Amino acid sequence: MMSSHQKKREIADPSEVHKFPKKKRECSEKEIDSEKNSDVTGKLKRRRLEKDKKEPSVTVRAKNILNELEKVKKREELPAKTLKKLKGLRITFNHAVPQQHKIENHAGSRQPTRKQKELFEQYVPIKRGMYTSSEDKIIIKNWEDFCKQYNWDVKDVKPFLYMRHNRKIYICSLEERLKFVQFLANGLPSRTLYSVYQRFRKLYDGKVRKRYSKEEDKTILAHMRNNSPSCNRQHEKFSELAVLLHRGRNSIWRRYQILKRIYGLDNSQASNRNVSSRIHWTLPMIEKFIKYLLKYTLNEDIQYLKNAVIPKVIWEKMENKMNIDWHCLKKFWLTQLHMQLFCNEPIYLNDIKIKLIEYFYATGASSLRDVSWTTVKRHFNGMTSTFLSYVFNSLLQTLNSEIISIHDCDVFDYLHEKKIPQIINSPRDKYLPRISLKNGKVTFLSDTTDTRRDFNC
Repeated sequence: MMSSHQKKREIADPSEVHKFPKKKRECSEKEIDSEKNSDVTGKLKRRRLEKDKKEPSVTVRAKNILNELEKVKKREELPAKTLKKLKGLRITFNHAVPQQHKIENHAGSRQPTRKQKELFEQYVPIKRGMYTSSEDKIIIKNWEDFCKQYNWDVKDVKPFLYMRHNRKIYICSLEERLKFVQFLANGLPSRTLYSVYQRFRKLYDGKVRKRYSKEEDKTILAHMRNNSPSCNRQHEKFSELAVLLHRGRNSIWRRYQILKRIYGLDNSQASNRNVSSRIHWTLPMIEKFIKYLLKYTLNEDIQYLKNAVIPKVIWEKMENKMNIDWHCLKKFWLTQLHMQLFCNEPIYLNDIKIKLIEYFYATGASSLRDVSWTTVKRHFNGMTSTFLSYVFNSLLQTLNSEIISIHDCDVFDYLHEKKIPQIINSPRDKYLPRISLKNGKVTFLSDTTDTRRDFNC
């Protein structure tokens, strides 16, 4: 039954509606929320506009970079006293230089040729791979001995990090430059001079080796986009950015490749091939992945691919069939699908972190550089060295910079004593469901009824 008020509103002439006195309408919760959201959106837009006004444009940033580079070049000029000392440098040895260290003739600035490597290995097999802490100590001792013998400040290492400064060579004699690297290589008969010199530079260059900041990304993009006549060619820009950001040239190049993909600036073959690089993996897609992987590796049983090294040509063939970038396919296999297929127990991220810490603590690991992930993965059935190193490195990045700066063995102790209790008491975890393959069909295994979250690596 209608109220008298409602009846009046019903019979009122529409043309007279505007004469009714306006009443304050009560807003619904949804309308209030939408108004709040619009207010918040408006505030965010105003903040962004203010931020954009404060931040320099790409052109202004590029000019600032060039000005800063000029200042850096002036600061990097060597004092006259240092130049005179370098020109008069005559190096003698307190040890017999091995014959294999007399083969290279580029003072560690270029890799030995194939022929030089063959000659080297006539004396001793070339040692490749990461340097151990004991090898690093040998290089450091040799540098300190050099400084003592020639009355050089140990901290003044800059003149020896690069044989060329601002396109000028200050140790004029190639023979003396070669002798310097041979001096550093004393006690490392299995390493090439090029390898020793590059390791010496890495030990003393003081380069930044942490994650890139947003400001650094903006600097890289601005300088690489600068096509003004005053700017150098592209390959020289990486060297300039390396000086400006105190990072390695190769590190800058790799970061730029990532930024190109993020911002759609990539003009590489991958983008021209019109392939996808961001994939949400479903069961049908996984079945298709496994089908082509078995086909191109000439296998009928997926078990034969456990711990197998799959060559690039296989991934490229799969890319052509699936229209997915081969890097993405390879990463999916190494950091997820391999574990889902071959692990014989439920996969929880926190459990893996704890087992890794306990493994390194039990084996008495003394240095991160001595870790062989190929050896480590033998103790983690079904897991890849790529996945394990990724998990452990992400764990290290959670530590404070003060902890990382101390000795490596103390890091392992810290992880065991402090980090394990934190991980155990963590309210959150990530879970990767295992899968079963039968007759080409993929199904999830019901490992647990736990509510912990799934994860993709």
